[in-house]
Amino acid sequence: MDIFQAAMTEILAGNLNVFDELFDGWKNTRPEEFSKWETIRTTNLMTKATWFFNEVKGLEWVRLDDNPFCKTLDGKVIEMGASCRGSHFVGKNEEVVSEPAKVLKPSWNVATPPLYGDCECMIAPIKD
Repeated sequence: MDIFQAAMTEILAGNLNVFDELFDGWKNTRPEEFSKWETIRTTNLMTKATWFFNEVKGLEWVRLDDNPFCKTLDGKVIEMGASCRGSHFVGKNEEVVSEPAKVLKPSWNVATPPLYGDCECMIAPIKD
């Protein structure tokens, strides 16, 4: 059951304060989560653009944490291509399967890390 289904169950049971509790929790944690996500994403996107203009041929996904999804992508190499925007590690709605069997399906083309909220991965250049 996801968080909103759980919240709706609570509301139907008469607990009308459930969203207040949920949003209060988000106010405390969301800014830090968002800033971490954007820092990693922006750093990797700028790195990709810099390497594109310096004629790097490809990119390698480098895992910096122990998340099983990161382990799945660790070492994956993609060609840079004719366009900096055209290449990605995971396509929109493409399943990333980890061990033990868990599935992550991003709703966007993953051109650089992060893949998920706590992802701290980076990209490395492939020159040849």
